[in-house]
Amino acid sequence: MLGVVSADGTTANGSSLIDETVREGARRVPDPAPEAEVNTCMAELDDECDEKDHRLVVRNG
Repeated sequence: MLGVVSADGTTANGSSLIDETVREGARRVPDPAPEAEVNTCMAELDDECDEKDHRLVVRNG
């Protein structure tokens, strides 16, 4: 991320460069909590099958 920084350390929109850098980094870090929650749910429902032995709950995407 390149940007123009004034002498007082602020960028064109008025925030500090460090604030913008931290915000950009936070946007790029994926949150592992939703993935873990899905995996837990899928593990709990793993043995739920219909009369043809097809799983009732599958992960799509």
